[in-house]
Amino acid sequence: MSTNKNNIETFSIKRQLRRSFHAFQTSSRFIFYRIFLVFTSITLLTGYARSQIFSCDLNWNPIVQLSDDSVLSITPKIVTDGNSVHIIWFGIDTLGGLSGTGIQYVQSFNNGSIFSAPRTVVPADIAFSPGQLAYSEFNLFITFTGYINGTLGVGFVNSNDGGYTWSEPRILRSNAQPRLIAAHDSIVIIHYADQKPGAYGLLRSGDYGTTWRIMAASMPAVNDFYLSQTEFHAVGTTASTRRNDVGYFFSPDGGAQWYGPEIISPEDAISSLYSKIAIDELGERLIVWNDSGSIVLRRSNGLDEEDNLRWLAPIKIPASTNAVFPDIDYSEGLLVTVWDNNFGDSGTIILQHSTEKGETFCPPFFPSDGKRSGEPSLSLQENILSLTWSGDDSGNGEIFFRRGIFPGETRPKEAVLRQNYPNPFSRITNIDYEISKEGLVRLEVFDLLGRIVETLVNQNQKPRRYHVQFNGGNFASGIYFCRFWTVQYSEVKKMILLR
Repeated sequence: MSTNKNNIETFSIKRQLRRSFHAFQTSSRFIFYRIFLVFTSITLLTGYARSQIFSCDLNWNPIVQLSDDSVLSITPKIVTDGNSVHIIWFGIDTLGGLSGTGIQYVQSFNNGSIFSAPRTVVPADIAFSPGQLAYSEFNLFITFTGYINGTLGVGFVNSNDGGYTWSEPRILRSNAQPRLIAAHDSIVIIHYADQKPGAYGLLRSGDYGTTWRIMAASMPAVNDFYLSQTEFHAVGTTASTRRNDVGYFFSPDGGAQWYGPEIISPEDAISSLYSKIAIDELGERLIVWNDSGSIVLRRSNGLDEEDNLRWLAPIKIPASTNAVFPDIDYSEGLLVTVWDNNFGDSGTIILQHSTEKGETFCPPFFPSDGKRSGEPSLSLQENILSLTWSGDDSGNGEIFFRRGIFPGETRPKEAVLRQNYPNPFSRITNIDYEISKEGLVRLEVFDLLGRIVETLVNQNQKPRRYHVQFNGGNFASGIYFCRFWTVQYSEVKKMILLR
């Protein structure tokens, strides 16, 4: 993916402003544009000055044990939304005739202070592998390798009421195994590996998992991906004769077409493995992987003059030694990485966070309190960190949870619409807004005649900061207006599209 400049949209403010500058500098309104550009820059700087500045403090709640029986419990996965926490894991019956086997599920609606009792969502005679978990709008989705009515393949169950009731397990694709699952609004995506070696694909549902179709019959094998409204950002391991490297992949159309890999790990004799990806509020890619026992972070930083992704130098996370499986998440200016170094009796969970997107890191934390533990799974929402892992307590494998709180209030104090950036823009522009109370939110784009040309948001939303994009690729150059409406507040911003 050395060029791809006609296929990849970026969130780089500098690149979009440069395009607008070259298209506009010969205009008679050039002086006005320069003044407007300065004004826009000031708006951006002052707009984000209100964001919370975090310290290296992290306040931990006590450890909660979620599983409690003689079943070996492994491979936990976690998703969070607001005050709700949802966790699954896989129970293995090592003695025969035990309960609590198969895919287990617990829920909490008070940030993990109290959890429901574990329940079996998919029994062990159907689920042949640990599950992958995704969440969207009070809907939960689990995929697994399943065996139902003589058919082995990609298994699936879902809940449309926050985990209280679950559908019957079913096979979505025979002779295949799921690798990943992701959800955004009503869209659910499953990345699978066919039984045929080297064959990978993508299943897509647009109605919360009710019906499915093949989105891509052939695609790269990826280890982790991030799904937005239409775009996929993914990372995977690319093999060569000498080593394994970490590659970045991109799909601009929901997974139908893929571009990559762009190799981002050092191209040396050392294999780079277990890559994970997160995306910040400007769309920059944040990727971690294991490099010979160290956890390495690499971050994108806009585009270069030829519209290729610009990558900052790889950074070794300071406390990572003898590391194995990493995880990463980002929210509200906080970058958090966690990993295990589960070697024999000395393995434990280690966590480091950065308030500067990886330029520097705070001292490490050891959330499992030194007990033998591994397989961490992380979720970060605003300043609340939710972490689950598997551990050996009293000689048996169990699942644990712990919540951490970064001091500082991140919830917006009022509703506000930020000026779009870049502005003027040539195709893609970014729109940020905040709401302080839960309720209906509408974000619409009008033309000069007052006609709605696109509705960007029309749904109930929880209080937090939001980021959306407007694609003006199908619209004529001119002035447009972005109208932001809630029950308590409304505001309009002027946007200039230059083609």
